Amino acid sequence: MNPLCLQRRGAGLVLTLILALTVLIGSTLQAGPCLPAHPKDVLRFLPDAPPGWEIKKSEARHSFSDWLTTNATREYTRVLAEGASPPADGADGAAVPSVSLRFTDTGRYPRYTEIFKNFKVGKDGHIQGVTIASYPAYVHDLGVGNSMVEVLIEKRFLARFRFQNEPVKSVTDWIRAMNFDAIRAAPGADVTELPEEAELVTIYELQPEKNKSRVTALLTSADVERILEEESAKEAAREEALEKE
Repeated sequence: MNPLCLQRRGAGLVLTLILALTVLIGSTLQAGPCLPAHPKDVLRFLPDAPPGWEIKKSEARHSFSDWLTTNATREYTRVLAEGASPPADGADGAAVPSVSLRFTDTGRYPRYTEIFKNFKVGKDGHIQGVTIASYPAYVHDLGVGNSMVEVLIEKRFLARFRFQNEPVKSVTDWIRAMNFDAIRAAPGADVTELPEEAELVTIYELQPEKNKSRVTALLTSADVERILEEESAKEAAREEALEKE
């Protein structure tokens, strides 16, 4: 076969692969908002209590403000050694180590992940940008044994760890203890708008008898503004009609 033809075919194949990769990357970067996972599923994403720790609080609920999200909170406390007493309020010395995790399925709504829009590694005052387990993160030094770490996972899930008397470097272990198989399997089809109403669920994992849900209309600020404009237009039309009578 003519070598020139082989070169053209090879160049054509390379161009096709580049275009396909460009489309794939572009579609990933331009993924739109989606509906968040159910609260019971989001609780499955969170780490179990490591050895020597216990879960003091575990809750998840839908929230709504311009977009539907799911927020989960789980609090962990290190188990005291047998026979040891917890420090009294105001007592000198370190308090019992604790970790609080607030995990949000943002539904990829841009406003909730805006702090990571211009993420870069480096220190700015008491905040340091780092990568943890390949994910972008901000480490906040809150002083006196306290720190907070915000991590953006899969460009959708926001995890906020609050450490008290616990080394912040342990955050890597906490992140790796998450159920990433469940996280990556969460449905994430793009949606252009929310349903008119939705069932908002609250789950108290340690007190299931308190679980509750309610159906509510989902009105965004844009919806409210549109409704007010429509009502204003109707009122103006009524006044104009009265003037013509």
